[in-house]
Amino acid sequence: MSGTVPAQNAPRPAESGALHRVLVFSAVVLLLAGLGSLGVILAGAMTGTPVWTGFMGLAWFCFPIAFVLMVLLMAGSIRRRRSS
Repeated sequence: MSGTVPAQNAPRPAESGALHRVLVFSAVVLLLAGLGSLGVILAGAMTGTPVWTGFMGLAWFCFPIAFVLMVLLMAGSIRRRRSS
């Protein structure tokens, strides 16, 4: 054995580009917007007060879009790791 640790000699993955950072940021923002709107909907349901219907639209669309973005980011990460 040579005495070196294989993990230290492993090539590092490519640094994230601007597009990757924008996609991660937008996925997080959409997820937080969906969670916030879901919280408003649930609070309104518990107190019996009507809430703006736009909150329902945010919950319906933000979660799936954020999920698709996260799946795309994971697929890109897997592709980058396999190519390096």
